[in-house]
Amino acid sequence: MKTFKCRIEPDAVQKEAIGRMIDANRLVYNNMVTACRIQYGRDRTLPTAFDLNKLATRMRHNSPYVAEAYSTTLNETSKRVVQACKKTLGEHEKESEVIFLDTMKYVTHDHFPRYKSAGQFNSYSYPTDRDYSVMIKKDDSGKKKRYLRLGKVPGLIRCYNQSIELKGELRTCTIKRKDMGSYCLYYACISYEPEPKPSEEPLNGPVGIDVGVSNIVALSDGNIVKNDHIFHHSALQLKKLQQRLSRLSPGTKVYGKMQTKINHLYGKIRNHRRNIVETVSAMLVKNYEAIAMEDLSVMQIRSISKSRK
Repeated sequence: MKTFKCRIEPDAVQKEAIGRMIDANRLVYNNMVTACRIQYGRDRTLPTAFDLNKLATRMRHNSPYVAEAYSTTLNETSKRVVQACKKTLGEHEKESEVIFLDTMKYVTHDHFPRYKSAGQFNSYSYPTDRDYSVMIKKDDSGKKKRYLRLGKVPGLIRCYNQSIELKGELRTCTIKRKDMGSYCLYYACISYEPEPKPSEEPLNGPVGIDVGVSNIVALSDGNIVKNDHIFHHSALQLKKLQQRLSRLSPGTKVYGKMQTKINHLYGKIRNHRRNIVETVSAMLVKNYEAIAMEDLSVMQIRSISKSRK
């Protein structure tokens, strides 16, 4: 399974439709979290995704605003809620405690997903390729262009990345919105099952990896990938931009532009780090037969070094 992520360019009408879809899924998400809280407090069980789908159907019938959302996207939101509840309850299982008072049962220290405000929920998913489609059209010059058609979003949406081909069976499509301060960026993450390829034998044998700070990785065969410390190189520029932002009034046009510059700088740092990680990991998988890594706790190492001092 592979995921193809590309930036999309919706027009004003399409942005409004995507915004309504995201907000409707956010409202359904919050109501589903409440339903999980109620059922878990009653009998210590979580509702299934099918039960939450029925809740989403009732919300679509009772709320015209929720009814504007594509129906199958709400089913993906229900799966998202179930996974989030299982994760939060599983991580804090030891902290859970049941207190009995008279004939009533009180459940304390149970951790559930937080309710999402308007700025915290910025994505929704189409579960199958029947809910969306990827189209190839020719422009006036004869070049092929990739477009995306989404359920309940009018028209075709232009995609930025035209070079990578999607060869395989399409699965899910997740639409993401990223607030940059004065405007928003939109992305489409398409999961697909690639066509099978003949396996290639790795060039080298087993290798051991030591992950560090000054060096990103040090291999047992002597190869070392240095850390370029991208954040330290951008720290001075980031400091100046944040100082300028602190002198401005929130909510003004100038404040939004300065926040956009800061978000762009953070995005540049994040993309640079992600590119290094993906490049190194791809190199290791293609060139080595077996990979071994040591499992170390940095906190334990620090405690040992302090105790020796």
